[in-house]
Amino acid sequence: MGMIIANALTKRIDRGPWVEVGGGGPPRIDIATDPTGVWAPVANPFPSEVYGIEHANGYWVATGKYNSLATATDSSGPWTLRTTPFGATTGTWGIGYGNGYWVATNNAGRIATASGDPTGVWTLNPASFGALYVLFDVVYANGIWVTEFADYAGGGSHYKIATATDPSGVWTLRYVPITSNLFSLAYGNGYWVAGSTVIITATDPTSTWTSGSSALGGSSIWSIAYANGIWVAVGDDLKIATATDPSGAWTLRYSGSLGYRFYDVAYGNGYWVVVGQGGRRLYATDPTSTWTVSSGYGYPDLFEVKYG
Repeated sequence: MGMIIANALTKRIDRGPWVEVGGGGPPRIDIATDPTGVWAPVANPFPSEVYGIEHANGYWVATGKYNSLATATDSSGPWTLRTTPFGATTGTWGIGYGNGYWVATNNAGRIATASGDPTGVWTLNPASFGALYVLFDVVYANGIWVTEFADYAGGGSHYKIATATDPSGVWTLRYVPITSNLFSLAYGNGYWVAGSTVIITATDPTSTWTSGSSALGGSSIWSIAYANGIWVAVGDDLKIATATDPSGAWTLRYSGSLGYRFYDVAYGNGYWVVVGQGGRRLYATDPTSTWTVSSGYGYPDLFEVKYG
């Protein structure tokens, strides 16, 4: 809204620590050293869309449709499919690392863990939140694991956050002040922040969550990130908003086409990068100022981006 939008038309091909994943055509893993450059696709073994990407403890781990999860030690590959205990028809969504555990979530209300090495055995947690629950993200900070839910059974429950201190053990449902689905989750600067059509925040995720700003003017919030004193939220209708205090006011910085979606936002090495439907990719050095279009308006969809 009210911002300068530039088009990056001619860029060099780079390879390196930025990774984006997607699908909708062939499954995609693309890499770049400079996010303003041309991103290079790398060979991958996924059978369909790639949904998630994480880098930690010397490994890249990607998740996708049809129970798929793959690992690599270098983002350029080789990428190797690994066996998870999720059912073959489900999609593996969230992926996180912390305190010696890799944790994956799926679109049928289940969680799986691997201790230390994501190339080894993954164990299904006995907890089941519901076959129509999509667990989009899983985040570790300050000794606590947190995941958020979208409940497509339409039950209107207030319990759409779960927490655990040991991800292979008991997960406890937590009350939130809204009944709408949660699509995003992040931690930074003492705040846990989750997104629906509004922002909800907590300083302790096992305690009180507070409803706040709509952030994107009522559009669903599909990703939230924090860096350098700034929170950034992205989502439906190609909207981007920022805040310095996530429990306070958010300012809309970019708004695109109705009916299209930004899926993810990430920060690394001086750049903010947003990816979404139709292969859209934008970048900024200051998220409160100019966002530059570097790719878009084709296929595949881009679901997640990570700097490693």
